[in-house]
Amino acid sequence: MNRQRRKDIEAAKKKVADALALIDEAIVDLEAVRDDEQEARDNMPEALAESEAAEKSDEAISMLDDAINELEAVDFDNANDAMDEAAA
Repeated sequence: MNRQRRKDIEAAKKKVADALALIDEAIVDLEAVRDDEQEARDNMPEALAESEAAEKSDEAISMLDDAINELEAVDFDNANDAMDEAAA
């Protein structure tokens, strides 16, 4: 592998690191939204506890948890390892 291709691999690794940082930021944002929705749900009047609004809130909280879990599962280690091996 020549020097230019190694530099290209390093540039790609930087983009992967940047993507991971953006994913981490998105997780923090989604956790804040989920927590706000959970607080609103917890503070619903008892008369609304079984309402359609409460069900929608519960569903939104669940879907946000799913999204957060999927984003937390993203793993770039294998990609980085493969790029390192290619550049070696």
